[in-house]
Amino acid sequence: MSLLPALLLSLALTVLLELAFARLWGEPLASLRPVALANAISNPMVVLFHRLFLVYLPPLLLPATALLEIAACTGEGWFYRRYTAIRHPWGFSLCANLFSFCIGLLLSAWRSLSWRSLSC
Repeated sequence: MSLLPALLLSLALTVLLELAFARLWGEPLASLRPVALANAISNPMVVLFHRLFLVYLPPLLLPATALLEIAACTGEGWFYRRYTAIRHPWGFSLCANLFSFCIGLLLSAWRSLSWRSLSC
């Protein structure tokens, strides 16, 4: 998949997943717009740098992914603390990012398995 569709798909899925998580966390509808905004800022940068490491420095992909996710959690946690009334903004950021990251891993694994089964 080329870069722009990958960025858009990742952003759309991440925003949908983290908005759903915010509702499960018990946040009111008023908190959803800042959650979407924080992800619109952080997600494209994380996906872009992840893709760069995947293509140019694959041996460093795992530690780079960990650092990118930590940076996203930190930036979003700061944003939530500063600009929203989200309860426990740092915990919310960590849990929401972990939730969307794990769902993304599952979707990637499912996609990989389903494509392999079609080519056999």
